[in-house]
Amino acid sequence: MLQEKSIAKVIVDLPVREVDRIFDYEIPAEFIPDVSVGSVVLVPFGSAKQIGYVIGLTSHSEVEKVLPIEAVVNEKPVFSERMVDLCRWIAEYYLSTINEALKLAVPPGYGRKIIQSVRITGQPEGNLTTRQEEVYDALKELGGNAQVSILREACGRKDIMPIIKRLSAAGLVERYYEVEQPRVNELTAQYAFLTGSLEEAVTRLKRAPKQKAILEHLFLRGGMPISKLLNETKSTYLSLRALVKGGYVKIEEREVNRDPSFYFSQEDNLVELTDEQQSAVSQVVDAIESGFNTVFLLQGVTGSGKTEVYLRSIQKALEKGKSAIVLVPEIALTAQVVARFRARFGETVAVLHSGLSIGERFDQWRGIRDGRYRVVVGARSAIFAPLSNLGIIVVDEEHEASYKQGKNPKYNAREVAIKRAELEGACVILGSATPSLESKWRSEVGTYKPLFLRKRVQQRELPKIEIVDMRKELNKKELNKKEPCKIEPSKKEPHKREYTVFSQLLRQRLDETIAAGEKAILFINRRGFSNFILCEDCGFVPRCRYCAVSLTYHSINHSLRCHHCNFAAKALDKCLRCGSHQIKYPGAGTQRVESELRRLYPEVQIIRMDADTTSRKDAHQKRLTKFSEEKSAILLGTQMIAKGLDFPEVTLVGVVNADTALHLPDFRAAERTFQLLMQVSGRAGRGERPGRVVIQTYSPDSYPIRSVLNCGYDEFYRQEIEFRRELNYPPFSTIIRLLFSSREPKTVVEIAKRSAEIIKSSNLEESLSLIGPSPAPILKVKGDYRWHVILKTQDGLTVRHLLEDNFRRFIPRNYKDKVSVSIDVDPVWVL
Repeated sequence: MLQEKSIAKVIVDLPVREVDRIFDYEIPAEFIPDVSVGSVVLVPFGSAKQIGYVIGLTSHSEVEKVLPIEAVVNEKPVFSERMVDLCRWIAEYYLSTINEALKLAVPPGYGRKIIQSVRITGQPEGNLTTRQEEVYDALKELGGNAQVSILREACGRKDIMPIIKRLSAAGLVERYYEVEQPRVNELTAQYAFLTGSLEEAVTRLKRAPKQKAILEHLFLRGGMPISKLLNETKSTYLSLRALVKGGYVKIEEREVNRDPSFYFSQEDNLVELTDEQQSAVSQVVDAIESGFNTVFLLQGVTGSGKTEVYLRSIQKALEKGKSAIVLVPEIALTAQVVARFRARFGETVAVLHSGLSIGERFDQWRGIRDGRYRVVVGARSAIFAPLSNLGIIVVDEEHEASYKQGKNPKYNAREVAIKRAELEGACVILGSATPSLESKWRSEVGTYKPLFLRKRVQQRELPKIEIVDMRKELNKKELNKKEPCKIEPSKKEPHKREYTVFSQLLRQRLDETIAAGEKAILFINRRGFSNFILCEDCGFVPRCRYCAVSLTYHSINHSLRCHHCNFAAKALDKCLRCGSHQIKYPGAGTQRVESELRRLYPEVQIIRMDADTTSRKDAHQKRLTKFSEEKSAILLGTQMIAKGLDFPEVTLVGVVNADTALHLPDFRAAERTFQLLMQVSGRAGRGERPGRVVIQTYSPDSYPIRSVLNCGYDEFYRQEIEFRRELNYPPFSTIIRLLFSSREPKTVVEIAKRSAEIIKSSNLEESLSLIGPSPAPILKVKGDYRWHVILKTQDGLTVRHLLEDNFRRFIPRNYKDKVSVSIDVDPVWVL
């Protein structure tokens, strides 16, 4: 007879490394049927109660005294055993806590917290101290029962826990714990249903036309929500209630889905595959049918039909009874991608991303868990979708930096996708026109299997690319002769000088595109009106008081804003240093380009997409839908429009400034610039008409720009991979960055140097090189001074263990509240 598993292995929900380990708890007999891997439980922890996640079950424990689980919080498990394995790998590889990793898999809005409260249980008979009397009286004023956090506020945010414990020991108050309710739950609505024969009911209700209309509508449509029924029949609730009373209709409470809005509708065109597409699909299908865990790198030029390869491969997985995940790098892309996948696979397609409401995300998650959806499309977090029997994962635009999470755990969804596929026996397609150097190199050494799409579908030509040297443009005496493209001085801004962001060539190509009734996309990697403002007399540039960066000018509200901490101030009318009124607005952001476009083309729809215009729910989809529906329009935006969008009417792409990322102090700067320019160029000429691309740059001779001109990924790769090899950067090493932050500049320097010395003393000189400690390129963010240490190693596992073992030594106990350290394995930026 098998021994019953009565011990739960639990991770306590505390984001503290000191308790980041597995604790054993006894499962009381009455809870055994309800506790499994993935259960959320309430457990005693020290002198308090805490939420815990069950990650394993066993029949015995090495611990002498095992405390019991006090309650099961969720009826159903929130993650599977395989998801636990994936989260434990994330914690180990990216050096986060297991608790932080597990929370990635918890349903949206279902993170639970313990609320500690206190209530009066007795009257003081003896003398209380001043502090005890203050806390007791405050609790009495709050009705004798309050959450500790509220009581603390009432007492002036003082540390009141020692006082509460003394009052509790004296029998005057009692502490108790409650589990916070989830922020979202299943949504229900009242539905109306017919209960008998329509013919009989209509015969009896000849003189009640409203009631008759309700019955006929229910007969044709079946059960439906009451609100919708009354609206469509233009009836009142009184008519419906009369039908219920007469026994003709019944009302039931039913669960309903909060479905996301889908703004794109698309017919499914099952096209004939090209030879290259057929070859790629055949190899992926073979892997799916054999059950081999294979990683494919699908390198295809823009417009070569990569999405059709994804669709055919997923179709085969679904036919085998398997499921699929499709990751896209930007929320802006999900609407078009979901439309195309729904056209092929219907209602089995779900969508997951942070742009949905929390209720929509929860309902999509629940539908995935219950098997209603078999294909999940979404951004980074969709990799944790609770699909069963996973067959294939697609990572579209696999090179994108947006797949990397910025907060702990700092995981890369591409690497997590590969690991999840390995754990579940699925295959992976990494798709890109410009693969990351790491992925390309792995395909060359045999780690990934390469697939190629070298030509656009239907023999369409790649767009013609033209480079404008803006250094020469500035030297011309006349810009845009037929009509100056400038910002008119206004009453609010009398000091503003004439300025143009368009070269003669880009202006000419825009004129031709608009005259032909076609569409254009203009890309600029800056939001705001101007990158910064400058006093021409003394050179003063206003900077953020909390971050070591210049403030960006926004013309809409005439303000200066920091894009790191969101600090805002009124724009200057005169220089704060010298008092001069000669304030210049160099550079250009999306607002300035939009302003000039509206002046030049007043009859054309100008649609701007950046972080400022797409912050509201569904804003991405609404703006893209508007662009799609216009006969002729200009779409202006930042990185969110640079890849993945497919509008056949777009014949021109303009890059206002190609140099934004090129000169950043980061070893990936050249790669990012090349990829971004190639991707945005690929938005042109995807229909019947050929495309053109105009790239404005001050560095036309740099090798990323030259490679774009020649449409040469291989040319760029050969040059960049040698640079990486020579300097021992990825893919030839693993990079780990330690970032130290503190309000006190001396403290952050001291701790960074201390940590570097600890690492140096590890005797790993042969496999580890250390850069720094040094100031981070952006020295100050949100009031914190930042220093970093960068490690390069060929033995990532050993170095990760070194950091994990020494993490507590980096910051002495007396510095815990003064400085923090963040570890980033495989950082995509080191700014």
